[in-house]
Amino acid sequence: MVRDGALWTAPEGGILPGVTRRLVLDLAQANNIRVVERPLAHHDLRLADEAFLTSSIIELVPIVHVDEAALGSGQPGPVTTKLQKLYRQAVKGLRQQARRK
Repeated sequence: MVRDGALWTAPEGGILPGVTRRLVLDLAQANNIRVVERPLAHHDLRLADEAFLTSSIIELVPIVHVDEAALGSGQPGPVTTKLQKLYRQAVKGLRQQARRK
């Protein structure tokens, strides 16, 4: 989730340690997006400005509603949108590197 411009995530152990998650965290830090790793509860999500899920198959998927209420503006937020773009660029670069080998 994103709150006050920072990316908040549960630490590994509370969630699965996925490669997509790791890449997104690395991209956030490399692009001056503060990362906060701490246990999160359902009520934390309700206080988020934006949120998204990560998966190798679905990449980054914005969450725009929680418990039938709009999250933030009800649209993907600027941090989510920026990370989606950065992720796609990184994956494209990795694919190009793999093809050259």
